[in-house]
Amino acid sequence: MVNLARHIPSQAHVTGMWFAEWFAYRVPWEIGAEVGAGWLIGRAFGWLTSTSRPRPSWPRPVTG
Repeated sequence: MVNLARHIPSQAHVTGMWFAEWFAYRVPWEIGAEVGAGWLIGRAFGWLTSTSRPRPSWPRPVTG
């Protein structure tokens, strides 16, 4: 949305479909890139968490 806030004043004198073009291309691309980056980072941290150390072994109760 920061891009939109910077783009509106610079395009105030230009008529046309710039908003529709911006909304149809930039918004889905940026959302898709953020989702993809989040998925990749999540997979990396998930792998790191599951392989970095052995699972804890809980002590067994002692009867007696």
